[in-house]
Amino acid sequence: IRLTQDHKPNNTVEQTRIEAAGGRVVIIGGTPRVAQGKNEVKDSQILLAVPRSIGDIKFKQPNPIVSASPEVACYDLRPREDSYIVMGCDGIWDTMSDEDVVNIIHENHKNAVGIDNDPGVLNHPKFSAADAASALVKISFDRGSTDNISVVVVQLSWGLTSPNRQDTATKKESNINNA
Repeated sequence: IRLTQDHKPNNTVEQTRIEAAGGRVVIIGGTPRVAQGKNEVKDSQILLAVPRSIGDIKFKQPNPIVSASPEVACYDLRPREDSYIVMGCDGIWDTMSDEDVVNIIHENHKNAVGIDNDPGVLNHPKFSAADAASALVKISFDRGSTDNISVVVVQLSWGLTSPNRQDTATKKESNINNA
């Protein structure tokens, strides 16, 4: 289930907000970008491919053409039905559909566990959300993504306890920090 919508400058709501603040949306090389002012785009002009950003102060003063306000939504998770949450940057979603991501995670699970269907809803000790995230990054890169390729897969455990799983997660984190 998709929990968010993509924030692209040419989204009707975003484009209306951008234009009301004095900016505009232009298409450069097939990519919608936010431009400052109503004048023709110059080669030296800074353009953003996102309508929301934490930084980019030049797009916030004197008018906030690019917003730092997040879109927030609340959803009720379904215990033992919802298995994981995937949070990824443009580089992932520009090269994969939601269904692609789900299929890659399930394939990663199948390869780790050795079976197609796990009654633990991806909670098998051999399944690693970090490995699933790494697979998504590699596939996105292999598909030609040239944008930020960051992704986090959060595994929902639903009360299953496994000391080995915690030890493994801690060990992986310490290995990353020592790399």
